[in-house]
Amino acid sequence: MRTTKMRYKWHFLNLLLFQTTVSWNVFMTDMRYMLCQRVLINSLFTKACLQVVVLAISHGILLYTNATNFFLYVYVPHLFAQWGIVTMNMLQHDGCDMSDFAASKNKNYNIARNFTGTFINMMTFNNGYHTIHHFYPTLHWSLLKKEHCRLVQPHMHANLDQPNMAVYMFKTFIYPGKRIHYLGYPLEFDNATEPPDEDWTSDYSPKSDAVANYSR
Repeated sequence: MRTTKMRYKWHFLNLLLFQTTVSWNVFMTDMRYMLCQRVLINSLFTKACLQVVVLAISHGILLYTNATNFFLYVYVPHLFAQWGIVTMNMLQHDGCDMSDFAASKNKNYNIARNFTGTFINMMTFNNGYHTIHHFYPTLHWSLLKKEHCRLVQPHMHANLDQPNMAVYMFKTFIYPGKRIHYLGYPLEFDNATEPPDEDWTSDYSPKSDAVANYSR
């Protein structure tokens, strides 16, 4: 989900097409991860398979019952929700400090942009407080605001706390619509090709050799 994959000069297109650009790679990585769970005989694999079966059956019943209502009230909202949750990465990470991004223990406080508005966090279970989520992914959503204020805000750059997501989106993607680094300078890329995605699934557990052999 690296936002650096998006290189359109019109920044609005980077926002609009981000999900469709990264979706296939995300899907394939998810599948490799689930294969790892199968090799490790993890109950997560079985649970995920059961959920897919239930989803497929319920969608089939709804489609058979009323195809129009299914597409209007189930499938289209599902697509929009998936587009929205993935596209949020463009808002939360584009132009941020990507060094040591995965190494949360290093506490790089400038790896994400946080949206602190009341409405957006009420609608997304405090998903706006994003840096603290990377530090403590299993932290309950009700504690994200408190821990953001306590552990992140005193150390992060002030530009990475945005009080209004709608205003940020308008300025960033509509007018003036310039792609900038969180420090304020224009965000530009050289002509080098974006590097390929790294496969982290083979190092998922002490049984990495077995997982690696299976995933090949």
